[in-house]
Amino acid sequence: MSDSSQDVYAKHLQHADYGYPLRMPEPMSTLPDHYRDSGLQIGDVGVVDREGQFDVLFNIFKQNDNVLHGPRGVPKNFMPIRPCASKSNDNAIPPHAFHSRGIKRILKSNEQKYPSCSSSVDYEFDSSAPDGAILILPHGAESHQLLSPEQFREVATKNALDWYEFAKKCYGVQYFDRSLYLITGFYKARSWSLGSFNNPTNTTGKILARRDDNNLNVYLLEFTFPADHRHSRRDDDSGKTNQTVFITGFKITVSSWLSDPVVLRVTESETTWWLQAACTDKLGVEHSPSLSQPFHPSDIINRFLLSKNPNAKVAITHDSQWMDMMKLLYFCKAKCIRARNILSGLKRIPVGFYVSVQFDGDQRRTQNKSMRLNDSGIEWDDEIPLLTSFRPSTAFDKVEFTVYASFELEPMLGNGEALYSSVSRVEELVGGTYLITFSSGESRTAAPGPSLLITLAQRCSGDLTAAPSGDDSNLDSLESVLIRETNLGREALLRYYNEYQLEDLENAVQHFECAWSKCPLTHRCRAVVLVNFAKANFVRYQTEPTNANLNEVIDLYRQALGQRRPGHPDRPATLLQLAQILLFRYEKEGCDELIADEINKLMTESRSFSENSHERRAADLVLQTLKRCRVINSGSLAELNELVQELKRSAMVLPDGYFDRPQRLINLSTTLWRRYEKHGDFSDLDSSLRINEQALQLLPSRDPERLPGLRTHGAALWKLFEICGDIGYLRELISLDKEALLLVPKGHPEHRYWVTNSESHLAEMLECLADIAFEAQKHDEEIAQHT
Repeated sequence: MSDSSQDVYAKHLQHADYGYPLRMPEPMSTLPDHYRDSGLQIGDVGVVDREGQFDVLFNIFKQNDNVLHGPRGVPKNFMPIRPCASKSNDNAIPPHAFHSRGIKRILKSNEQKYPSCSSSVDYEFDSSAPDGAILILPHGAESHQLLSPEQFREVATKNALDWYEFAKKCYGVQYFDRSLYLITGFYKARSWSLGSFNNPTNTTGKILARRDDNNLNVYLLEFTFPADHRHSRRDDDSGKTNQTVFITGFKITVSSWLSDPVVLRVTESETTWWLQAACTDKLGVEHSPSLSQPFHPSDIINRFLLSKNPNAKVAITHDSQWMDMMKLLYFCKAKCIRARNILSGLKRIPVGFYVSVQFDGDQRRTQNKSMRLNDSGIEWDDEIPLLTSFRPSTAFDKVEFTVYASFELEPMLGNGEALYSSVSRVEELVGGTYLITFSSGESRTAAPGPSLLITLAQRCSGDLTAAPSGDDSNLDSLESVLIRETNLGREALLRYYNEYQLEDLENAVQHFECAWSKCPLTHRCRAVVLVNFAKANFVRYQTEPTNANLNEVIDLYRQALGQRRPGHPDRPATLLQLAQILLFRYEKEGCDELIADEINKLMTESRSFSENSHERRAADLVLQTLKRCRVINSGSLAELNELVQELKRSAMVLPDGYFDRPQRLINLSTTLWRRYEKHGDFSDLDSSLRINEQALQLLPSRDPERLPGLRTHGAALWKLFEICGDIGYLRELISLDKEALLLVPKGHPEHRYWVTNSESHLAEMLECLADIAFEAQKHDEEIAQHT
């Protein structure tokens, strides 16, 4: 007899560690109405049929005259048992997608040039195995478990033969070829989607999961190969949690049901045999032709125990026993991860960091933890499983470690920004410590020497508390849209920072705008959406001011700050972002004192920030830059001298390579230049030029934040050319003009300034060289590129 769909489904999802999986979670239609409303209950005795549905015969806790017992009655000598204490958990299984090994989940995004807010396919799974199973729980599942199920083993042992005779009577058979099930716990879900496949000749394919247009709480599964798949009905989504996806309990096998062996060629000891039969690829569980009930690990154990003890009449195994056996296998885990030098090169103020670990299609992440400025590193104590020994084929699997920066703590929407990533082979993770040093090729920034030190452990124990999954595929439909658009927006913005292609920036704006338009005003992620949309629009304003409105950017930040009231963990970062945008306007619009007053008012709150926090350092930089603008415009020589000393101290503060260091150096360089302009000290000119070069070396070549430094650098080079007449300075100026013009396309407020500079410097070079024919042509070509 070939494996049924329930056989395949149960074999491949038993590793989920929640009990025995049912392919048909819905209650049987023959149950009384109130029983169907609540689904299976603790104390139910019955069988799992070949289709994977539980048929309830009776309940050991209910009276003889209970409506459940009406159609069939109760077993001989039946005496109801007094209910015992149980425990419940409304969120025992968070929203999650379970799948067997050989299936890998891939986040499916809309790959159009200008993505829309929705996508026809929500998630895509790649399958590289000939058989497997998948279960999606969009709302997760609740659990109910007896606190002391073992006390009912004696009840089952005492009554097993009577229960068995009753089952034969109920089904009208003389020979009952199934074991009985006494439920001691279960996991129930509001909605679900599941599937299984067994195609020996077809080992690869795809599984698509898309939301049902008529019921967004359900995923519709599509397979590119033959498969069995089901989902909860539309009319099931009434808020009732009566769909039983996993059960735990006692499996009761009577010796009279002892046909041909279930497993072929069994010679090992009981435990070793079962572990190999149930868990390895090479020793599979083969069903004998006469076995008609679906696969269950406890049946295998019971039948083996009965075959070893011919005088025994009954064998009883609780699901926890085979579940514990599976957890007693060897595994390797990362129990401590420590990161160093991850602050270097960041462009934005991070509020937290976490590490994502991806292995065999599963993704786990550490906590999102904050880090102080003077910390040498950051450490996570989360335990993350990496390898189990019953899968020999995983010896060459890979583990990917990725360090992320997050820009909000609560709630966190999407993944944040990936900073560094590295792939390691599993066989290298053998215990002790494992060091990953990110090379420049792996780093997403220009940071010097970031690294992860991973402490590994090997254990034969089942008490592992796993880190939370990074799987967001099963959240409610709105939040799934917000996460998808946020992740796509951040990826596009990161590509823009790396390559400075305007198409990437426009894509980022569109994704963030989509999330902003979809997110209700009262949604918990509203502030995150506002900040992301504001950030992308501000970058677009810096690049092409005609395509963005600075007032709208400021208003978005003000709205976000209003959402994050005092005491919110993300309020300091939002406060600073608003202050920085106002400071940008203050510099661009001629030092409007009303704007300065608003900045100072916002920054009074920064006094409560921790001395060693990133936020405190950023707040000091805002106030420092504001002071620099004021002093340069209207300050005395004494104020300039005091400011230069303050800025020198500030620019030298460790850590070297910190994300705000270029701005601090530009502040110092600009102040030295202005002091030179007012008082003519040549050492100030020389220092300004040297410090500006340091700042520009820290910024990417296409970063618009280079413009203030390029302005100061150009002014200093021109002054040196005027003083010395060295044509080398003029050549540097022409090269600098070309670089600046790449950052200021037509429409940019500084475009005309740099075109004029370029014309002037090329004309000066023409005159210096006195090569009219050649240089005139070159001059015309250069100017034609930008006018």
